[in-house]
Formats: sequence, structure tokens, C-alpha cells
Amino acid sequence: MASDSNSPPWLPSLSIRHDQAQFILNDGTICPSTFEQITNAIHRPRLPRRIPEVRRALALTLRSAHHPGWQDKGPWMPDEPRYQPFRSTIQPLLAHPIWNTAQILAAPFLTYTPHSLIAGPIDAILQLPDGTMAIAMLQTARRQKALLYAVRTELGGALAAVIDHRTIAPAHALTIWAAPGSTEIEYHHPDSCLGLWVDAASLYRHLQQLPATTQQTSL
Repeated sequence: MASDSNSPPWLPSLSIRHDQAQFILNDGTICPSTFEQITNAIHRPRLPRRIPEVRRALALTLRSAHHPGWQDKGPWMPDEPRYQPFRSTIQPLLAHPIWNTAQILAAPFLTYTPHSLIAGPIDAILQLPDGTMAIAMLQTARRQKALLYAVRTELGGALAAVIDHRTIAPAHALTIWAAPGSTEIEYHHPDSCLGLWVDAASLYRHLQQLPATTQQTSL
């Protein structure tokens, strides 16, 4: 998972931070909703809860290998007690071949849509061996066909945000399915994800304008 002198630069952060379960812009504006919240308001089944320890283990490992300010600290491994219950998920995730072939540009990357202020983290932004860019979202669950609409919708929100900010021009959207004993990476076409996101965001805005009892019936 080593980087080299020809690696592309680490992406600069946007003016947003994550603090006490809120996404807050540097001017103090609180983003009212997230890609995950809107996805779960529209789709059933909902996205499964992500295991924070697995997500953090991935972020710290990728940063230790690729971030210019972290490389002198050496490889990071989740040896702390808090990670022990999840080692069977973390170990195959960190051992996946993609981390040895792709260049990591950010992990994680916080982003938001400039006009609607919908925010969320992208677990990794990558440059693949063919030079194309991809965003990746982690799901700490085994791949489930029933969840594909939801995972692609959430990816679509993140894609819309990075395109709006002109962060990168992604050619791929990836779901990382990490479960005990296995990691699977699934590729999605960005256009299908963006289409699902546009539909979900539009329906969400419509439902927000309805009385609460009608919303509950509709959802």
C-alpha cells in the first residue's frame, strides 16, 4: 500500500467539518441533511448502519500509506482494543488488492452540495491504474441485491457534490462491501447513480412539504 514520488497530490479539503453528528461549513452554517438520510427516507430497505471502527480503520490505514503528512509515521494497524471485535472485517478490507493498484487521493473526503447543503463523507477518492477517477463508499455488510438502489442513490448524492465543486471528474462509483471474512468491491456507472439521486432528492423535497401524517403514509 506504499505511495511513491509520482503519486498524484492529496486532495485539499473543502470548507466543511464533521462535529457531533453534524456537518458544518466553516462559516458556521449547518447542513440540514445528509446523503444517507435522504436515501433512507426514500428507499426500503434502508442502508445498514456502518460500523464506525471499520470505517476509521480504513481511513487511518489509507492516510498512513498515501497522505504526504502521514507517510513518515509508517503503516497503521488497528491494534487498539476497540478494533478487536471487528478484526475479521477489517483485515480482509485492508488486504484487498485495490489498495495496492489504485492511488488514494483522499480518505475520507467530506463534501456537500453547494445549493441544497446536503452533506456526507466519501470513504475514499481513488485514481485507478488506467488513470480514471472513482469515489468509493464503504458498507459494513455483505452485498445484498435489495440494497442496490439505496447504495447507488447515496453514491449519486456524493457524485453530485464532487461534480458541483469540480473536485474530480469521476468515471466510476464504487461500493466496498466489507463483512467478516470477505471484502467485495462493486462498480456502478455514475450516470445511473446520479439519476437515482436526482429522483430521490426531488421526492424528498416534495415529502418535506407535506403534512407529517401524509409523509409517514408515503414513506
